[in-house]
Amino acid sequence: MSMLASAGPPETVVETSGASVVQRGHVMVGGLGWRCAGRNLLFTNFCKIRNMSKYRRMYVPRGTYFFTVNLASHGTDLLLREIELLRSAYASVAVEYPVLCETMVILPDHIHAVWRLPADDANFSVRWKKIKATFTRHCPALSSVGPSKATKGERGIWQRRFWEHCIRDEADFAAHVDHCHWNPVKHGLVERPEAWPYSTVHRAIRHGEFVAYGG
Repeated sequence: MSMLASAGPPETVVETSGASVVQRGHVMVGGLGWRCAGRNLLFTNFCKIRNMSKYRRMYVPRGTYFFTVNLASHGTDLLLREIELLRSAYASVAVEYPVLCETMVILPDHIHAVWRLPADDANFSVRWKKIKATFTRHCPALSSVGPSKATKGERGIWQRRFWEHCIRDEADFAAHVDHCHWNPVKHGLVERPEAWPYSTVHRAIRHGEFVAYGG
């Protein structure tokens, strides 16, 4: 039996001329199609996507998700300088809101992770919100705080939104785990995945799930 909950491609909502059309894996706009290729949309006709603040995340019990969580300032190394604080924030939230972390990698200014959620609580948004808030409470802000962020108690460290992708099947799972392992290499930080210390690739090597170079 597969380890993963097969949820199918996430639903996408596109608004056009006052109407919204939803279809799994393929967005239909007035009978004309947009094909989803990774994070790029190849469109066959002009269409305006409006009101992105109305974006709805898809929560799947026992679902497996890939996440990208970014700092507000690109190019900073804050997450590495405060790696112990980040670990502590993650651990404290995981006690109250458990999650099975399949893989994770911490880069200087962003995080990639693959999580599997429990059957009775698929709310990954509250988990990331609390991790970010806990980290922020004990970390100096990176920039001046604007009125909007001040009203919401934010300090300008994290981007407000994050990217999530619902894993469809074993091949999709393997591809995103592989993405996490190789991301430090992609960014030119190391030459081999196992050379990056802030990655669960070391756990994967111990379990025989990843073969280190020369291993």
